[in-house]
Amino acid sequence: MSESKASSWPVARSTPTVRDKILYSEEGAAISIVVGSEQWLAWLNEETSSTFAFRDGNGSYTARKERVGNRRGGWYWKAYRKYQGRLYRTYLGKSEDLTLERLREVAYTLAARIAADATSADDDSEEERQAQHQKPQASNMAPLLKTKLYPPQLPTWLVERASLFAQLDGSLRHKLTVVQAPAGFGKTTLVNHWLASRGVSPDFPTMCWVSLDSGDNDLMRFWRAVMTAAQRLLGQEQQAAGQAALALLTVGTYSLFESPPLELALTRLLNSFTELDKEGLLIFDDYHAISDAAIHETLAFFIEHLPKTIHVLLLTRSEPDLPLLRWRARGELFELYKAELRFSHEEMVAFLQQALPVTFSEVALSRLDTLLEGWVAGLRLLALTFARWKTPQSIEQALVVQGQYTYPQRHLLDYFMREILETQPAELQSFLLHTSVLSRLSGSLCDTITESENSKEKLEAISRAGLFLDALEGPETWYRYHALFAEALRQEARRRLGEETLAKLWRRASVWYEQEAMFIEAIEMAWLAQDMERVAELIEQLEIQYFYEPISMRSWLEQLPESVLRKHPLLCHILAVELRFPVEYRFSQTAIPASKVVLLTEDERIRVEKLLQMAVEGWTSRGMYAAIGANRAFLALSAMLGRETFSSVVKHAYEALAYLSQEDELSPYLLMYRSSSLSLVGLDKLRLGRLDEARQDLLQAEKDNLPPSNRYLNIQIRLALGKTYLLLGELRQASRYQQHVLSEAKDLNDDVSIADALLELAWVAFETNELVDAEIYAKEVNRLMQGSSLPESQALSRRAALQLALLQYARGEIAVALEQLKVLLANPWEEWTPESLLLHARTYAWYGRLLIAAGNPLMIQDGLEMKFPSGETEAITEQLEVQILRGRLLLARGEGRAALLQFTHLLIAARENQHGYHAVQIQILLALAHAACNQHKQAHYWLRQALLQTMQEGYVRLFLDEGRSIITLLRALLPTLQHEPTLRSYVQRLLQATSWRSGLAQKAQSTFGSPFFVPLSEQEERVLQLLAAGWSNQEIARELIISVNTVKYHVKHLYQKLGVSNRLQASEVARDLIRNESSVKPL
Repeated sequence: MSESKASSWPVARSTPTVRDKILYSEEGAAISIVVGSEQWLAWLNEETSSTFAFRDGNGSYTARKERVGNRRGGWYWKAYRKYQGRLYRTYLGKSEDLTLERLREVAYTLAARIAADATSADDDSEEERQAQHQKPQASNMAPLLKTKLYPPQLPTWLVERASLFAQLDGSLRHKLTVVQAPAGFGKTTLVNHWLASRGVSPDFPTMCWVSLDSGDNDLMRFWRAVMTAAQRLLGQEQQAAGQAALALLTVGTYSLFESPPLELALTRLLNSFTELDKEGLLIFDDYHAISDAAIHETLAFFIEHLPKTIHVLLLTRSEPDLPLLRWRARGELFELYKAELRFSHEEMVAFLQQALPVTFSEVALSRLDTLLEGWVAGLRLLALTFARWKTPQSIEQALVVQGQYTYPQRHLLDYFMREILETQPAELQSFLLHTSVLSRLSGSLCDTITESENSKEKLEAISRAGLFLDALEGPETWYRYHALFAEALRQEARRRLGEETLAKLWRRASVWYEQEAMFIEAIEMAWLAQDMERVAELIEQLEIQYFYEPISMRSWLEQLPESVLRKHPLLCHILAVELRFPVEYRFSQTAIPASKVVLLTEDERIRVEKLLQMAVEGWTSRGMYAAIGANRAFLALSAMLGRETFSSVVKHAYEALAYLSQEDELSPYLLMYRSSSLSLVGLDKLRLGRLDEARQDLLQAEKDNLPPSNRYLNIQIRLALGKTYLLLGELRQASRYQQHVLSEAKDLNDDVSIADALLELAWVAFETNELVDAEIYAKEVNRLMQGSSLPESQALSRRAALQLALLQYARGEIAVALEQLKVLLANPWEEWTPESLLLHARTYAWYGRLLIAAGNPLMIQDGLEMKFPSGETEAITEQLEVQILRGRLLLARGEGRAALLQFTHLLIAARENQHGYHAVQIQILLALAHAACNQHKQAHYWLRQALLQTMQEGYVRLFLDEGRSIITLLRALLPTLQHEPTLRSYVQRLLQATSWRSGLAQKAQSTFGSPFFVPLSEQEERVLQLLAAGWSNQEIARELIISVNTVKYHVKHLYQKLGVSNRLQASEVARDLIRNESSVKPL
């Protein structure tokens, strides 16, 4: 890697990094410390610990240790994040304050500051604005047009509408207010006027405003605007939480196959609302522009869960697609319609007295009332049209003529427009027509499209003249034409200027928006100009960072002609992704598990393949071979989604990695693809039993996917890593990974991954003899999979059944366990997969072990080869399971030397492939085989080797499941460990587990007639020993540093497990056992 490329990484590779509750060591190769633990605090306080990086799905930063008071005071930590050349910093706290919650809170805070700066130009210097104007750069989120977050300024002529104001006052007793009327009935002016008159009161709710248009029919764009506006409702105490919610949608890391966590963001914003002391009012203007069903659905969720202190007001021309009937029935809805909004006779008179210097007769007023029917915009148009006429008679005559039409309002609009426009100077007429192509206007933008230099002055003059140009509030001076006036102007512009001129105007506007880094508006203007090549170029400037608005992206790309797409291979690829992984899956707020199969129609499949081929041809001609790797990686993911054979999936993944070299510095886009391909290759190597290679690939996949750009991919990587570490024999590491998977999968409601992780944790709990936990995990999987039609449910349910059968064996119910395993082996698989073959091998191996333990080894001899559908497989793990069982059979038949030879060869194979779990098992069996051959020195050697390798991981059942023979060996080995206290303590613990198990079972059975004893946990053993010594519950609680209620809980379970009914009986069992087990020191 070159020095210039390496410098682009935000944190040096050697910096310790916190990811998902864990502090990773240098190079991210191993998990070392859990955040919040004693080791974490100790590490923070170490003199050598001066910095660490924090990586989270919603933010990141570098933390540095600094000193107060010119290096004479105490130490504290500070967070830094550099973004687009600007350094953001904030106080983290002292070492003892650095909890996981605090680390995440600061990540959100910094991310929110960046988001706020991106939507506010106030903090930028003039030099920075000039630099941005000269050299635009696409940021990692689209800037919002700030005027959308402010109401328009009030017009000059206003009528006090006391009755409507009173109704709006009363609307604040309801959750939702809908003001619905056609265009021109004064909805926006009414509400804006009400806000202006009431807003001066300190008791009036805090207000925020969002103006909507058709471009807001993108779920992420809509909610980003709403959440940005809603920050104004929050008090000082809630600002951090509100900004954190916004940051989830604005500064999230790149994610190709899933959306930002919208539901989580909404929940956080709603939670911050509940803490407000003052009421708030959220106003949506022009909600009729919204047609997207997902927006209606999420807004309904939002309104449904609003606290009583927050109210929503919708201004719309049509009835919104929301559950109004339900809210109306609950009394939570207030409505105003056209009938209430129209001007009364008195209001019309009051308006005309302000607007016109003439006095109308009662007859004229009556005719005007009949003609306009309280139409507010009509009165404004009339005032502008007739302002130059001197006599009321001429006005009345014009009204008589217009009143003869069948649809007088439509003809009035046309008539007024002609009168207003044609009476303006030619230069102003031209300006009005040319600028009518814009939805919002500023002086600079109008200068660009009209190729003039005095647009600012013209806009101010038009606004003062009342020509239906509304000034918008906000940090900059923007305007918009009234909707009716704009519509009429555009029709006239199309008639007078022609389509070619309009296209030029739109193209100029597109260039201006691009220079201002407002790429979405630039694209929309280019669309109107039908400049498809420019559209494609602008989309490429957006590139992948705008995938949080995939609805817009797909809409744009699907309308590009093939001739344009061929010139832009990246766009071909993105469209293929959008067609193969529909946005509906990403915006379901859950991951896309393999069970959610998306089957393409034949036409869709052909189109996707053609797009991918076009992308490859374009990249090949440009020599962009890494991008071709992205195509291959996408094919692998597509094949997996389509449930093609795993070999087909892996073939594409290997092809992808041939292009995506680890020596190259790749973009986040390509890194995600390399991560997905490495994870698939790692899974394949795990399946084949090549564990060390699998671990290396999966760790690199995890690193490439950091910060986790795809949470589902992250889950699959960590699931596989957990399974890999378990087979490597590293139980603690395996458990940590699966705990992370559980946490993440629960956020995504991914039941398949939850069940998978639970079963891995059940295996770990079984090996450490935490049998109650193992049972809880397995039964929870059965609950999750009950009645499930997911393709994975059969394998998961079978794994749970195997685990529950092994628990029966551990509790001495060998016959029950054998019967359960026999049922599992007898039921055919719906399909044979690498996972089902491995599970079948493991099930059969345990079935053989239990037959041997039950004294029936001959029952499996003849069927050993026949139980596998395809005979021996190439998977090393499956071979080891079968071959170890063969060795056990030799040992059970008394063929000790043959067993020794078998286990010696197997140990070599296990070690060559880093199969730590199986290697330890084989070493235990080697010890037993040597003991069977009366080779006690060699037996002790192999047993000691096994103990040394399992001691740190806490293995118990690996030894206990070998029965009495291993107990004899452990007892014989114990005296030789006088100078190895740690190893001796471990052996004592194993013997104690076996002695408590056998001794308590025997005592309980003979004395109290209980069934076979259920093993005690380590904590239960401690409680029982103290109980036998006569300690009270309070004394036990103090000794073990637990609560009295926890002691009572353990005592209750001890009674059940020992088959006793009171404290005296339990103490008697424990004391008898302790007296009889003098060779084993109690813990």
